[in-house]
Amino acid sequence: MALECMMEIFETRENSRNSVTSQVTVDPVRQELKEMMALVVQDGVEPWTDAHFYASQLFMKKEYRDAFSCMEEAKPEVRIEWLKRRWEERKNNN
Repeated sequence: MALECMMEIFETRENSRNSVTSQVTVDPVRQELKEMMALVVQDGVEPWTDAHFYASQLFMKKEYRDAFSCMEEAKPEVRIEWLKRRWEERKNNN
């Protein structure tokens, strides 16, 4: 009887542990960064270029992600130019 009870406790604990580790928690900031960078690429910026790097660095701050996402109606060239200007501005202020 005691052995059965211990086995049941062990199985319950193991199932609980497996359940917790199988749940995937999505980081909303990481997801937003992925979406922003996908939009940058969609706008015509090649990965691993300077403009792509600028975007990845700028988007670490929410204020830049918010501003960029508000320009959804703008032409891709306008958004890319905005990224470059913000990068220069940031570089000159540091």
